[in-house]
Amino acid sequence: MKSENVTKDKILLVAAQLFGEMGYENASMRIIAERCQITKPALYYYFTDKKNLFEEIIQSCVDYSQKAALEIVKKPISPVEKLIALIANRFISIKEHPEIARFFTNILSGNFPRDFSQKMFKEIQVYYDVVKSIVKEGKEQGIFRSDFDEDSFIFSLLGGANIFIGRYCKLGIGDLTIAKAKLFVDTLVEGILIKKGQK
Repeated sequence: MKSENVTKDKILLVAAQLFGEMGYENASMRIIAERCQITKPALYYYFTDKKNLFEEIIQSCVDYSQKAALEIVKKPISPVEKLIALIANRFISIKEHPEIARFFTNILSGNFPRDFSQKMFKEIQVYYDVVKSIVKEGKEQGIFRSDFDEDSFIFSLLGGANIFIGRYCKLGIGDLTIAKAKLFVDTLVEGILIKKGQK
């Protein structure tokens, strides 16, 4: 979540934290401005209203995730290494900005207006498609079995990562490290790797 404007970045992060703590309805523009230590007119200079601010948080996070995912796909590494890099990137990003994890956890829990959740699910479809392209690449290279359900695997991968992140952020359980990302992906991928004598 980065723009060319430091003040705008600060507003986005603080607002994400407040939306995550208080929910959409209770986090007013006045409270956001006070927590950012700016005036309400200054806040309205950057965002037309609370809905616009909320949507920009979603868009900034989605843009960052998609950009990182597309860069990983282009790397000359194996599909398994790409999956590890994707999860490691998510872990590291969340560790640096846990307020973003709480923000998205609340959206996925239905603590925000329905149209926001639907918008977010549409936006993350691109990220899902990137993961699917990595899985297809693994199948084409003969690294992954050809007979497993791609959607079930991707839901398990991303859903499992979300649970791991949620436990870390809400309960302080585990750690979001590259080593943990590797262990997480390796454990899941073992179920789809071609074993000796299999096709």
